[in-house]
Amino acid sequence: MPTQEIDLHAIQLGDGYVATHAWVSDGPIVLISTFDGTHHESKARLDTQKCMFIDALPCPVSAAHMDQLVAAVVEAQGKLAL
Repeated sequence: MPTQEIDLHAIQLGDGYVATHAWVSDGPIVLISTFDGTHHESKARLDTQKCMFIDALPCPVSAAHMDQLVAAVVEAQGKLAL
């Protein structure tokens, strides 16, 4: 599957940050785009198998927020694969 962009519908990450988009392909590593309350964008790679960011984010992410983000990305990957 080629890399595709998905809309995450502003999943809360904490400290005013939200995950807005992900770029996914066949593997477990996806690129996540985040925004803070002032619309400052950050991007970080997320390993969906290990449930952890490879790159540092400007905010801490709680386990509950991480679970929600990983679930949304995995669900979207499944829909794209159909």
